[in-house]
Amino acid sequence: MIYYTVYDKKGNKFADCGGENDAKWLAELRKGTYKTNRLEWNRTIDVETSKLELPTKDIIVNMDGGVGGSWNVESPQLNENKQQPFEV
Repeated sequence: MIYYTVYDKKGNKFADCGGENDAKWLAELRKGTYKTNRLEWNRTIDVETSKLELPTKDIIVNMDGGVGGSWNVESPQLNENKQQPFEV
């Protein structure tokens, strides 16, 4: 991978660019210079992943920010309905 570092006229770094044309333009704008940087990616590491899932059925979260079941969800109580069922 190649990228370009741009320096102002005092030698202070002020930008990194992915394209040489941009680096050249910025260097000219600030009356500075730019440098080509090359990253060598010559080593690849393969990582095997095992089962990295949480058992979500066993997690209980409370509103206090803790874990352990202090937060209970209760179904709402419905009022008794005295209407007759609708029949077709």
